[in-house]
Amino acid sequence: MKLLINIIAIIVVAVVIGFQFNRTKNLYNKKYDENKDEFKKDQEQ
Repeated sequence: MKLLINIIAIIVVAVVIGFQFNRTKNLYNKKYDENKDEFKKDQEQ
């Protein structure tokens, strides 16, 4: 029973971490797309 609870807890933590990772990646990509031109200007200088 204790093993089952541990496995469920690990799965929940993994899902939460995965969700946060995807959310952060999506936010980063959105910000990058919005500011792409400015990033390119900074790199050219």
